[in-house]
Amino acid sequence: MDKLTVKEVHAKEETLLANKKPLYTHREIMNLLKEDKFKFNLFGHVDKSYEKEAIKGVKKDILRHLEFNSTYHNSTYHLNYIKELEIAKANGKDCVRNNIETKLGDIDKSIQYHKESIKIFEEMKIRETDSICIGSSEFYCFKCGERMMYALLDENTIGLSPSYSMKKMDIWDCTCKFKDGEKQHSYHITVPTGKLVFVNFFDDRKPYIENDKNRDCYINKDKKEMKIFEPKEKWSEEFNLNTHLGRIGLMNHYSSKHNIAFGQMGDGGIGIYTNKNRDRIVISCAYLANRLTDKDGDKQYLTKIEKFLKEYRKVGQISLEMWRWMAADMSVVEKNKIPVKINKNDYNKDVLLKVKKGKWKVTHKYRTDDCNEDKDIEYSVLELEE
Repeated sequence: MDKLTVKEVHAKEETLLANKKPLYTHREIMNLLKEDKFKFNLFGHVDKSYEKEAIKGVKKDILRHLEFNSTYHNSTYHLNYIKELEIAKANGKDCVRNNIETKLGDIDKSIQYHKESIKIFEEMKIRETDSICIGSSEFYCFKCGERMMYALLDENTIGLSPSYSMKKMDIWDCTCKFKDGEKQHSYHITVPTGKLVFVNFFDDRKPYIENDKNRDCYINKDKKEMKIFEPKEKWSEEFNLNTHLGRIGLMNHYSSKHNIAFGQMGDGGIGIYTNKNRDRIVISCAYLANRLTDKDGDKQYLTKIEKFLKEYRKVGQISLEMWRWMAADMSVVEKNKIPVKINKNDYNKDVLLKVKKGKWKVTHKYRTDDCNEDKDIEYSVLELEE
């Protein structure tokens, strides 16, 4: 997608705002917020279950920003210099005194400028759909990764307007890509050798080589080391671990580029369970059997566990220092000379599992709307397709 120029962005902004009427000044918005006169529309960026708490945070954030811009915030800075000036005068340090007096003069000028800015800020009327907060205050979505500005949608509603970076990409609709929820995600890997290796993470660090064929990967700034499985733009929103969009991006990257399965988790550990045919593998709680001893536990959940353990056998468990699990065919490990530690007698080491050869579908459910870790058994599932 081609980016818009600054001129094109401003022209489109003015076109969209041309017929919008001025509604309130910043001071009026502050007062109405304090009186709870506004409704809020977050365009699906927050789940319904959390919306009330999110709106409280949004309201607090907007008020903090508006109050910061309508008060004199150099006062402490100014008073500290006055104290230093008094000490300098008492000690007769002319050089220091003159230096501080110059700084005080500069600060006094900034005070006057700031007071004029406050007046403009407080008296300026905001139009419908225009941004309320000028500066750094913004809303960040942990589902789609977009950053948006707070806006006055109409005389009764505060919502969101596109950030400048969105406008540059000609994106003006603030509706979340995942407004219907964060659903499970599926992708595919192949297992040509029938040997599937499960680890917490693959240590893919390699010395940086200028003309290496793997240079289209993440390279440290000092160019001493590269991570051959990591995406080149690993710090971009496309691969941001904090967002649902970024986690999907990483799953697609690892599977399509490197034939690696990946699932983002929390801390703790996971158990790896397989059925008798070894054509279906389940990533779940490492201690499912122990939960059956909980006499006060949810009976429906305990019945699920009992039924599951009759059909599936635990073949290993992995500690999640890196809050993820990864898996790949042994050929991927050997080709890239990735170190693994497999010990059949140690459940906390990497796990080598003999499975049926072929194409496997991987479905990751953990921390999505399709998985409640206190009620559901399957965090991730690997199934043979062909």
